[in-house]
Amino acid sequence: MTILSTSTIYAVENFILEVESGITWLHNEAYGIGGSGDKDPDPILYRIGAAFPIYFNDSFFIRPSLTFMSNYWHFETDNNWAMPVDEMFDNVAVLFLLLDTTLGYQINFKSFSLGFFAGPAFNLRIPLWGGEFSDKGEMASYFYKEANFIDITAGFFFLIPLSDKIGLTIKGDSWIPIDNLWSTSGLPFSDGLMVTLSAGIRFTF
Repeated sequence: MTILSTSTIYAVENFILEVESGITWLHNEAYGIGGSGDKDPDPILYRIGAAFPIYFNDSFFIRPSLTFMSNYWHFETDNNWAMPVDEMFDNVAVLFLLLDTTLGYQINFKSFSLGFFAGPAFNLRIPLWGGEFSDKGEMASYFYKEANFIDITAGFFFLIPLSDKIGLTIKGDSWIPIDNLWSTSGLPFSDGLMVTLSAGIRFTF
């Protein structure tokens, strides 16, 4: 195995920026419960984000990232939970801010690198517009009152160098909503599970 020189990046010498976009599958266990059978069960959402990998040597790294998504949500007053739905007049537009800081290990081959990473993540959802004022307040309370924003993320990526300073990345990861361990919503543990696939460009300065 030959070490790929363009993948050997040291935090003290280089600043690295990754810009990426892709899709996220969001699992919705609330679908069909409480008379909500006309709602969208598992939306596919567009995502865009940036990451700032910091390498300690040619293999170990830390990878902070920030991702943006949005879709529409509905608050079920009978069940006291919020769920993603199709775009409808009386629903609330919600902005996702996905923050994570993962630790990882990268294996460098002759023509590409393969990396694995995992760590804590925060799914911060912000109700924006639509619906009644009370809808947004109840929804925000549901998102935050029991720390219903704590996830664990894990994934992998391929890095394909295009030059000494630019590389192509292909990444897949999953977001596991561990806040469901203590949530009183009554929804299954898998509610809110996200699986993502994205591609991007890595710039080394």
